[in-house]
Amino acid sequence: NCRDNNLDGFCDSPYVINQNNQDNFPLVYLNLLFVEGTPIVGRSFKININDPLDAGKMYITLFSFSKTPVFQLSDGRTIYLTLDGLLFSVLVNPSNPFFQNTQGTLDQNGKSVVTVNVPNEPLLSGASIYTALIVIDSGAPSGIARISHTQKITIT
Repeated sequence: NCRDNNLDGFCDSPYVINQNNQDNFPLVYLNLLFVEGTPIVGRSFKININDPLDAGKMYITLFSFSKTPVFQLSDGRTIYLTLDGLLFSVLVNPSNPFFQNTQGTLDQNGKSVVTVNVPNEPLLSGASIYTALIVIDSGAPSGIARISHTQKITIT
């Protein structure tokens, strides 16, 4: 992730690939999370993770009821989720009855699948949750190699 002060979708600084090569217009975010199926009250849906650049690394899928206010990391990067009860409960109990496989290791192709079991509660119809992925790397700033975009998921 990088800074995009003018919000044009491109990083403000080039991305150096190696000493002889750089991307002068790197995109701000990679789309790493893909919702499979329709989130429906009383049913399950899957979130497919696809991050081939980080194959074999540990990941954490975060969930929140809101994306503002944001979570600012000490290195200046931002996770566009709120530090709320949902985020903390999924972090503390990553394989609870509602959110399964939220933490783990990406396979050799950089893939994994998170399952979300939506409770059979009619009041949840129309509710939204937000999700983002972080990839762990002890050598990266704040121990986080990559932060995905934040995705809104609306339950029907």
